[in-house]
Formats: sequence, C-alpha cells, structure tokens
Amino acid sequence: MRSAEHSRPVRVRLSHRHRRWTYAACFAVLGTGVLWLGAHYLLARDCEFGACRNPLEPWILRLHGAAAFAALVAVGALLPVHVTRAWRMRQNRPAGALVLLATGLLIASGYGLYYVADEAWRPPLSLTHWILGLALIPVFAVHRRLGRGVAPGGADASEPPVSQALHGRRVDAPGGRKKTRHHAH
Repeated sequence: MRSAEHSRPVRVRLSHRHRRWTYAACFAVLGTGVLWLGAHYLLARDCEFGACRNPLEPWILRLHGAAAFAALVAVGALLPVHVTRAWRMRQNRPAGALVLLATGLLIASGYGLYYVADEAWRPPLSLTHWILGLALIPVFAVHRRLGRGVAPGGADASEPPVSQALHGRRVDAPGGRKKTRHHAH
C-alpha cells in the first residue's frame, strides 16, 4: 500500500541544473538575436552602392546559430519529461502549448532563413522570426509564472523537481529528512 506522501502528484518543474542550462541556452539565443537586431538596424552604414551590412552581423549570426542549436537540445530535453508529464497532469496547458507553438514557429522560420528563403522571402521571414522571438519573452514569462502555482491535488513548493522524482533520486523532504521518490511504470 502506498502512503499518501508517495501518491501526491509531483510538481512539473525542472531540476536546478536543467533549468540553468535551458535558461542559459535560451538567453544566449535571445541575446545574440538582440545583438543582431542592433547591428542590422542601428549600426548599418551607407556605402557607395547603398546600405552596407555591419561587419559584426555575420559573426553575430554564427553565434546565434550555435546558441540556437544549444537551445534545440535544451528544449528537446524538455519534451519527454517536463512537457509530457505536465500534459498528462493537465497543468499549464494553454501557456505551455503557446510556448511550444511559438518555439516551433521560431525553429521553422530560422530553418527557412538559413536553408530555404531566397532574397525575396528573406526580409518578411526575418521580420517574422525576430517578432516571434521577442514575443516569446512575455509568453514564456506567463508560462513560468503560472507553472509556479500549486499543482492539482495539493502538491506545493516542497515537492521535488520532476526530473529528480522520476528518476528515484533522494531529495530533501520538509524538515531536512531524506526521502526517495519512486515512479509508477
């Protein structure tokens, strides 16, 4: 027979390490994207045949692409546990779905900018890409804020992160004692 302590739902939050790496990758993408916007729109200069690209733009885009690959790995690592478990628990679905939709559109538009778009499609696709990127900031903020609420069934902030609970790791329980979380198969 399982105790009530082990049958309560686990909050769907990331471990500190997973959250730190995910945020770092996403902030790197955001930071390099904002740097590119500044270089492209604020530091452009006139040349003999019209506007010239800032010489930093290609390097910023290379960093942006590398950061995007890291963010793809980080977001991909969220899918099997964080997203799947939250969806099954019916937690934060609308905001989470909006984050996933915006992220998917960013991935598609980034892919299109790099691999598909010809010169006629590049300006509107670029505009779409950076508007989506900037719009994702408040969408994610809402998702995070809603996700920090209390889970259904009474789980609260004392619950361990889902990545620790699902892997049966020992975590600190209230009062400083250790407990092992087991997951059902």
